[in-house]
Amino acid sequence: MHIECGKVIELNKGKILVESAPETGCSSCAAKDTCLTGGDSRKKRLWIENTLGASPGDMVSFRIEEKGVVLASVLLYLLPVIFLIGGAVAGSMLAPAMAMETESGSAVGGIAGIILAFMFIYMVSKIRRMKNLFSPVLLEILAPSRQVF
Repeated sequence: MHIECGKVIELNKGKILVESAPETGCSSCAAKDTCLTGGDSRKKRLWIENTLGASPGDMVSFRIEEKGVVLASVLLYLLPVIFLIGGAVAGSMLAPAMAMETESGSAVGGIAGIILAFMFIYMVSKIRRMKNLFSPVLLEILAPSRQVF
């Protein structure tokens, strides 16, 4: 479990847009030097279900499940490559049976593998979204905003 802090900058339909500095989530990460998202100095923004009634200007803490981050990384980066290679190999093996050249069968199989990979990713992400594995969870309001009425 990874806990971060950020400032609520927007409220919309039961969700809050939280802006956190990259150093809150990235300074302790072992992959910070090689990560494409953690390497820059821009602030990160993400939508979180507003379960605590936070309002714009509040400082909040939230958690991001590390297993969700790892699973999302595997789904988005590793799985398409595996499906591409598997599809290309299967296509080259099946090409003679379909009266195709090996290279053409490999290309068709690779394209089919990529399409299958993205269909699989879509289905898994829908299931995981229902279980909120990829979603950050609001933990507490650290400092309420000081709004004057």
